[in-house]
Amino acid sequence: MTREELEHIIRASAEITNQYEFIVIGSQSILGSVPHPEEVFTVSMEADIYPLMVPELADRIDGAIGEGSQFHQTYGYYAQGVGPETAALPKDWLQRVHRIQNSNTKDRIGYCLDVLDLFLAKAAAGREKDREFCMALLQYGYVLPAALLHLVPSMPLDDKNQKKLRATIRRWVQGAARSGSCDTRGLTEALNRTWKSAALHSITKSSFTAFALSTFTCTACYPHKESAWHWGRCLGCVMPYAM
Repeated sequence: MTREELEHIIRASAEITNQYEFIVIGSQSILGSVPHPEEVFTVSMEADIYPLMVPELADRIDGAIGEGSQFHQTYGYYAQGVGPETAALPKDWLQRVHRIQNSNTKDRIGYCLDVLDLFLAKAAAGREKDREFCMALLQYGYVLPAALLHLVPSMPLDDKNQKKLRATIRRWVQGAARSGSCDTRGLTEALNRTWKSAALHSITKSSFTAFALSTFTCTACYPHKESAWHWGRCLGCVMPYAM
């Protein structure tokens, strides 16, 4: 699915429900923060969506432009009407959404999950397709492990499942590093997004920078490094390293 196709789904959903604002969750919500991501992120032809103010109207979306509908047969992509309970998300996820609103949506609004929240929702679901998507987010540098772990306590999970989620994140980070396919192009953007989230919690930029460097640089670039696990590429020298 492309950004333009998601915009079409937002516009069609508005016409069906007579609503103005929509929440987009699932893998294609990445198109809110990354309009033109790598192909691995856009293989799905389904957008999970519901009206912000009247979520129960999602059934109308599913019936009109859902899988197998005339809309699906005509355009090759479709919407799945879902609800707020579909994804487990951090309590403050709505503060980080990315807004899609333009002439192609007829000025209707689609709020897409931030990549951090998208990753956590998929990691909590734990399906194989979710693992593959999250591994790609790590490999392309769209999310930083420290930011993910920072948000785990705000997930609607009990202590046991939060601990399991942390272990899953660390395991996937190590797997992404071992794969040797980490891409540094998204690291700067990920740091900027993470800083914006940190700023919401009154964390000073100097403190955040020190934390990020101590977690994601090698001992040569940051001698006081204390991290027990690693991203796999140094943010200082952009070279692979191991601990």
